Amino acid sequence: YVFLDEIQKVNSWGEKLKLLYDNTQIKFIISGSASMLVRKGNESLAGRILEYKLDPLSFLEYAKLKKTDIQGIEWQAYENYLHRQFPELAATDLVPSEYVRSIVGKVISEDLPKLYNAVSKETGEKIFRIIARNPGQIIASSDLAKDLGIERETASKYLDALASSYLVRKVCNYVGNTRKSE
Repeated sequence: YVFLDEIQKVNSWGEKLKLLYDNTQIKFIISGSASMLVRKGNESLAGRILEYKLDPLSFLEYAKLKKTDIQGIEWQAYENYLHRQFPELAATDLVPSEYVRSIVGKVISEDLPKLYNAVSKETGEKIFRIIARNPGQIIASSDLAKDLGIERETASKYLDALASSYLVRKVCNYVGNTRKSE
């Protein structure tokens, strides 16, 4: 087994791994902080790759990491967990809001432009702020485009990019008709 971290930083990594995978008995475990760039690069590995998404720490995982017994735990400890569900936050004294802000900033200013050539950092930030300030709102890409003075297809592309980066999540109302739900 070969473990490769931050694989998205290697040019044409998907094709290189495909060649090695097809011609050797080596198994690869790949990871990277830019999830959408990793997903984009694995397109050439169709049928050869299993994708795992690591969710934030559960309360039990957090307690184990902090070496805390959850029996009779104080409410304050649980509130602390709610703000420190990422392993790096649980293991350090980093300020959660600064940590999350740095991740969001990196995704919007670096990762999105690398993956989507015509993505404007400013427009990405505007759309993310609109969603973050009022989560759960109904967003129509045509209305968003009109408000920002951009094309509907561009707004839709930004929304898809933010969702693929895990910065936002699309939730549809349940309707029997899939087209209406979307």
